[in-house]
Amino acid sequence: MAGERKIYHVVKFVQDLPSKVAATGRTILLPTPSYYIRKNQHTFKPHEASKLALDLAQKIVGRYSEKNPTIEEESAYSLNEPILTELHQVGEEPAPPPPAPSSIAKLEQALRDALAQLSKVEVLGVCARVVVGES
Repeated sequence: MAGERKIYHVVKFVQDLPSKVAATGRTILLPTPSYYIRKNQHTFKPHEASKLALDLAQKIVGRYSEKNPTIEEESAYSLNEPILTELHQVGEEPAPPPPAPSSIAKLEQALRDALAQLSKVEVLGVCARVVVGES
């Protein structure tokens, strides 16, 4: 086997689409499945559907209840795309803001700013006083 089996879910919509019967020329409605890709995008090809975590699939089903969606569980041993877990990954919500810079990043930027105005010896002297605890 090619690795560990990964379980994912796809959201399937079944809608009745018109189809002509060749012999009679009548139009009948045939149940036709479509699969969720992202907000306002669907496909008739199941392999193009978004691979979703169960909780995300349930949230999407709740948003599109008028389309009678169902959740289908699928699995694969070799999956090249990530299993999506958040609404912003499928365009249902705006992406969250980037995380605030860490204290280390702030300190590094402060040191770079100080080095632009002071010599290395002066900056090291200030760092030594702060680390050792002298004021």
